[in-house]
Amino acid sequence: MEEILKIDEIRLHLHAGLFHCFWLRIVTGNTEMIRRLLRKLLPVRIRTFISNLESLLLFDIYAYRVLGPSITKRLRQRHQPSKYLFVMAPARSGSSLLGHILYNHPEVTGYGESHVGYASQRDLQRLVFRTAAVLDNFDPTGYSYIADKLVWNYPISDNILQNQQIKFIFLLRDPAATYTSTVKSFSGHESPEEVDKWIAYYRDRLSHLETLAMRINDTSRCLMLRYEDLLSDTDRTLESLKHFLGTASPFSDSYTVVKHTSRLKYGDNS
Repeated sequence: MEEILKIDEIRLHLHAGLFHCFWLRIVTGNTEMIRRLLRKLLPVRIRTFISNLESLLLFDIYAYRVLGPSITKRLRQRHQPSKYLFVMAPARSGSSLLGHILYNHPEVTGYGESHVGYASQRDLQRLVFRTAAVLDNFDPTGYSYIADKLVWNYPISDNILQNQQIKFIFLLRDPAATYTSTVKSFSGHESPEEVDKWIAYYRDRLSHLETLAMRINDTSRCLMLRYEDLLSDTDRTLESLKHFLGTASPFSDSYTVVKHTSRLKYGDNS
């Protein structure tokens, strides 16, 4: 009974919050006011509960319905088409470290893993909406690249792979180190079954990445990086990153950890 009451209380807070948000959106169009009102209306423990569950429904409503129209309006003000950057890697291959370096550059923004596939231009637009829903004071016209990390075999269509506004970084790491990192991160121990499961995932992921690279077939839009080079040959690796993306300023190995790194749905805790 107590659990049912808690769920009902959460629903009441959600309904009240969404009602006020949509009303404000209709009357004022002020999305920042909506953010402040949500924080005010929803108690900390309710917000924490929602965050832990990663309510996809509420997140998507907020991203697509509430923020979408204003972000679309801002995108139309760009003098050049939006550009995107996809980090393609197996899990536990250092993509979080690379993400920190990328997101701390003034021309690149992102929040981690969106956990979605890409079938059309509309999915790229949704990435922008989801980024706006996660990041505070997000302005899509203020960045050259909007980034996403893909460490699972989500479907990607040919029209996305051939889109000239998208660049791909393929990041690899020594398989033994990748496996060790996986064990430490998720279970702390290993068994023959887990080893076999991981080997199957890793082989399938590498095969998928190879297929994607062949389908792209454009060296001007693909860069292969090794995690070990990022650590031991940092300056040259960051210089290659700058050259590949064509940024005005260099990348730095001094960075602030992205706050969403250890949160479920946004990425892992590396």
